Amino acid sequence: MSIVPTREDGRWHEVYFDISTLTVHKREEMLRSRVAAGIALLNEREWSASWYFQIDLNRFDIDDPWNCVLGQLFAEDGYMGGLRALNLTLGVLYGFSGVYTEALTEIWREEILKLRENHVQ
Repeated sequence: MSIVPTREDGRWHEVYFDISTLTVHKREEMLRSRVAAGIALLNEREWSASWYFQIDLNRFDIDDPWNCVLGQLFAEDGYMGGLRALNLTLGVLYGFSGVYTEALTEIWREEILKLRENHVQ
């Protein structure tokens, strides 16, 4: 696996294979599995409130290091602070970043809404 910083904001992206060569269905399946891994990781953490209620979906954007999942949960330090807090070097495998940011944003949005609907108080 080869990883390089690809933007000025320091977010990391995968470059070891071009997922655009996958079928749309397979690409979405891969992105959904990564988001599921990210959800599982966040669910393992102890939060004062359920993490998915802490995400403001009106400003939510995976492509923004301050408005993505980690950026909002670790607001003081943004995306990079979230990676450090979770002991991760890459967010890609957990759907926290990646090349298809629009698709990831939509998948996260859908999953967060499902988690909120299924939340038992």
